Amino acid sequence: MLKGHPPGQDGLTLVELLIGVTLAAMLSIAILELVAREHRQTRYWQRLETLYRAAEDLTELMARDIARSGYRAGSWRSPPPPGHPFQPLHIGAAAGEPVASCLLYGYDRNRDGARGIGHGGRLGPGENRADQEGYGFRLHHGRLEIRLGGAIPDCSSGQWQGLSPPELEVRGLEFRLVRTCFDAAGRVLACQGAAARQAFQAIHLRLRLRHPDLPDPPVERTAWVVIPNPAPLQVAHR
Repeated sequence: MLKGHPPGQDGLTLVELLIGVTLAAMLSIAILELVAREHRQTRYWQRLETLYRAAEDLTELMARDIARSGYRAGSWRSPPPPGHPFQPLHIGAAAGEPVASCLLYGYDRNRDGARGIGHGGRLGPGENRADQEGYGFRLHHGRLEIRLGGAIPDCSSGQWQGLSPPELEVRGLEFRLVRTCFDAAGRVLACQGAAARQAFQAIHLRLRLRHPDLPDPPVERTAWVVIPNPAPLQVAHR
């Protein structure tokens, strides 16, 4: 039992002081653990939100741009000419990457009716140097990249720029083309035949994205993109 204070003296005894310090330390540790746990949870939800938002935004961006594939100013007035400059679509892969992880395409961004190839490469039919109108998306070293230029339609050449956030890892990117062809009377027929006059075309894309500090599985998003400019196509799998 603790003895009382001598008459006329106030304050704490050494034992009472030690008990108070111990209780304060225990309370501080508990508060610090609670704050640390709340901080970890906050960071977890912030990373998860970043991951889901990036997956949604990147999928929407790709789908919106791919839907413009094959557009040529004035094409509604006349059918696409032979060797339509904004075709074909190219589905392939950059060197060392999985099959079908790259899509190349083009469209008439400046609406001059010709495919701009910039200042490099040799001009072909329906091409000029007014702009750079060859685009694409690819998986490259764990990142989603967008094609900004290049005269040769190739997944391993040209000018590319990272599109996905650097803190995220692209675990998978896949493009698949689905086509249905028709003749002049609207009858379905083989797309390889000379009688094919029109084609319904759609690209199915799949993106798998993860954050290195979050557990698997990665977030996956898919989209169907209808190509509303259906010139005759050849699809190159490289």
